[in-house]
Amino acid sequence: MPNAMTRLVGITAILVIATPQLVLADEPMELSRRERGDLAIHARAILKQHCHDCHGGAKARSTLPVLEYARLTATGNPVPFVAPKNVTGSQILQFIEDGSMPPGNRPRLKPEEVEVLKRWVAEAAPSFPTAFDDAGTVQSIINDLASHQADAAHLRYFSFSHLVREDSPPPNLKKAESDLNRALASVGVLGDASPEPVDDSATLFRFDVRKVGWDNRQLFHRFDNRVAGGINPLTAYDVLLLEYPHGSLAQGDKRLDEYFASAKLVAPVPFLRADWVSRSLLAEKNEPLPLADDLRSLTELSAALAKEKFPDLGREEKMPCGPKVRPFGNKNPVPLAAKPEAKSPILPFSAWYAGDVQADSPPFSVAAELVSVEGKPLKTIPTGQPFQLKVTAKRNVYFALYLVQADGSVRLQPTNKNGFFDKDEVVLSPGASAPFKIVDVITGEQKATEYFVLLASEAVLPPVNIVRSRHSQGPECAKGLFPIYRLLFDREKQPEGFDPTKLVRKVIPIPVTGAKSD
Repeated sequence: MPNAMTRLVGITAILVIATPQLVLADEPMELSRRERGDLAIHARAILKQHCHDCHGGAKARSTLPVLEYARLTATGNPVPFVAPKNVTGSQILQFIEDGSMPPGNRPRLKPEEVEVLKRWVAEAAPSFPTAFDDAGTVQSIINDLASHQADAAHLRYFSFSHLVREDSPPPNLKKAESDLNRALASVGVLGDASPEPVDDSATLFRFDVRKVGWDNRQLFHRFDNRVAGGINPLTAYDVLLLEYPHGSLAQGDKRLDEYFASAKLVAPVPFLRADWVSRSLLAEKNEPLPLADDLRSLTELSAALAKEKFPDLGREEKMPCGPKVRPFGNKNPVPLAAKPEAKSPILPFSAWYAGDVQADSPPFSVAAELVSVEGKPLKTIPTGQPFQLKVTAKRNVYFALYLVQADGSVRLQPTNKNGFFDKDEVVLSPGASAPFKIVDVITGEQKATEYFVLLASEAVLPPVNIVRSRHSQGPECAKGLFPIYRLLFDREKQPEGFDPTKLVRKVIPIPVTGAKSD
């Protein structure tokens, strides 16, 4: 058993991640999950720096990989390399203290690093993954789902693992976790609904969408060509998922496929980066961002529909108003595809708060600008003034053009090119001769911004569904509060040869003024 000097004390007293100086408290304190997780991450970083080259690296001299936790703590040896809770009985600490490890002229561990390892062992050696990468995160999710089979369809995951970088100081996950909880609290995720850590390192968090109504599949209905259709199963969590710029197709795994089938996610993304969630919901000064307004409004809508016992479409009563309309108004940078190491990125073409979307190496370039009927560039569009959309592409492309109006409503925009144009320059208009014209600002404002959304591909595009939330549109709704709209690819009707990673999305603002300018 460890003596008093080797017993683990509160992490706030002994380990400050930004400053590795360690201080011993008079009395040991029970560690929180976050503190245990930080200790595991810090211990792993020390083992990686001082032991991995010989024990698992490219020039390994030993068959014991130091970053494989199960092997590290195996009990087959007479003296285990790491014996949880047994500092004096752990071979790694014996070798470090007698000077035989690290071997030769390799740098010795600093006293505070030795102390961290002792305290890690004394605290039962909380585990860490072999690597803090997507593959390890997905494996942790699969393991967790196996332990919660009855609830698996309703579980979602947030990860901090990408913040833990090799050969870099451990990140401040206490702050990152606090930021996540504040951001989720801003949209009503509180108390026992808050995410809980799954792994010892506390880098993966589980979230049950049922606890906040984010599993409700009665929130949206189809609204193609301004005609109301049937219920669309999009959920509040799916709305969050549509904005996500870091998704990529996970390697095929039967258990993961079963999860996707049961969870019925709008995109096959097993987890979200937790810090992305924080930044997308809450600004630095605790100002809720547009996506947060949407999620909060959908949570209210879910409760109202449940109160009415989920009425048929068109028979809703006393539904809440929608959020303030701010399409493409997020302060975050325009998202790109997942990094090149992701072989199959899932591009956020349905994102409502991002602009242009394309792969890091787009298959072709597209440029678009508003022009007068004479072909001159336009900075603003006075109501009643005719205008056109000039598009330049270096390939022959299939395309679809959508108009997003000032109230957030969306419609497919017919054009003179009927969904296909030859390479180089083309001028789009609603028909063979008539140009575009905005008669008035639909919200009644003097100035507003509408948008064209152009989707372009060298292959035929899949159908796109327009969906609208079941929020109230009554006169009691204050100015600027409208239902939520989204554009969704119909994944069940994807044409042969279509590759979503080779699609390009351009968002073209249309600044509208209520009176004709000079």
